[in-house]
Amino acid sequence: MNEKRKNELEALYKTNNNANLRIDEIFQDLPMFIESETGQMKATHPFMSTFGNGVQHGVFKINATLASHILTHFNNIVSDNPALTRRNRPLMKSNRDKYAKSMEKGDWMVSAPLLFEKESGALLDGQNRLSALVKLAEKFYPENLSKCSLEFNVSFGCDPSVQDFIDKGSSRTLTQTAKIKGLIGMKDSNGVDALRILQSLMWKEAEGNLFDTSLAIDTDVFDKWVSIEPNTGQTYEDICRLISEECCTKNSAYDLQLGHKVVLAQAYIFNHEEANTFLRCITADNVQLKQLESEGIDTNFDTDEFSSVSVCRKYLQTQQKHKKVGGSYSGSSKPIHYGFMLGFVDNFLRKVNTKNKTFKTLTCNKANKHKKAYVSFGYFEEEDPLKCILDEGSKNNAKKKIQKELDI
Repeated sequence: MNEKRKNELEALYKTNNNANLRIDEIFQDLPMFIESETGQMKATHPFMSTFGNGVQHGVFKINATLASHILTHFNNIVSDNPALTRRNRPLMKSNRDKYAKSMEKGDWMVSAPLLFEKESGALLDGQNRLSALVKLAEKFYPENLSKCSLEFNVSFGCDPSVQDFIDKGSSRTLTQTAKIKGLIGMKDSNGVDALRILQSLMWKEAEGNLFDTSLAIDTDVFDKWVSIEPNTGQTYEDICRLISEECCTKNSAYDLQLGHKVVLAQAYIFNHEEANTFLRCITADNVQLKQLESEGIDTNFDTDEFSSVSVCRKYLQTQQKHKKVGGSYSGSSKPIHYGFMLGFVDNFLRKVNTKNKTFKTLTCNKANKHKKAYVSFGYFEEEDPLKCILDEGSKNNAKKKIQKELDI
């Protein structure tokens, strides 16, 4: 680049920066309601129009009061004229909660622009981010939302057709970012699986069957990945890699799902010696069974202490045939996989004889059995277990039997 072109660009950059700062100052003083030509009050906001100057871009400070105003009046616009009606996608609460957590931690950065339609001022993209700002303000400044503000990249004066092209690409995943940061290798399948275990472990609610994505954002997972777990003295990376390695298809006689691995990671943290024994027993193939036998373990698993291993191995064998255990509950198979494995590990650590017991999950409230309300490791309730009986029949038959149990 020659010196003349360099100086020209520097002058333009300086002009644009000064212009944005001045526009931002003006925007702060604008009202949120104005009087229409007919004398009625109507809602407005700073990004309504560019006065015929095309699409404008800039970084502007938006407070939560303005964000709430935009969401209320310009996110979904209803009109008798279909041409004037504007509808946004449904709010994604999980995304909103993740954004709010990032904002609270100070990790929020100016990123993709908020988009506003020319003339109407309709919000075309950005409702989750603005909702996150409002949620943050309601938590820390409920008496005055305007005290909470953040800078956002904004494009206004956009044609409504831009909505057809929003979010068509793919965002970086947890594992992609981890590879970029050098936390795992580029072809590190064990690391990828271990990261997923840790992420789900951090998403698991203390009680209930949900895995709440707002409980941990990517940076939380990365921080945890390299930190020391106090009960074991190992890093969380070491623990999750161990679980992943033992459960992978080349080392395990049976397939284990993510929900299973989360319980095993929790159990390892709770009591790593016994949990490691249980893990080796339930995954052992013929060669590994001989190794266990040489260590003095009855590989028929007939004793009270190891009876839950026998039941678990039968469960994994059945589950491997059906892929999904009795169907999918709450829209995901992860919670039910978690619930089954939690029952097996709990029985093993408590040395409960489970020879004559069928597969089961644990619930935290008898009245809520039909909701499959599983509890997390270390939060066991002394309740009668919910029996989930699986036979050699189809998945539908299994579901009917489970429903029959619930109706009794």
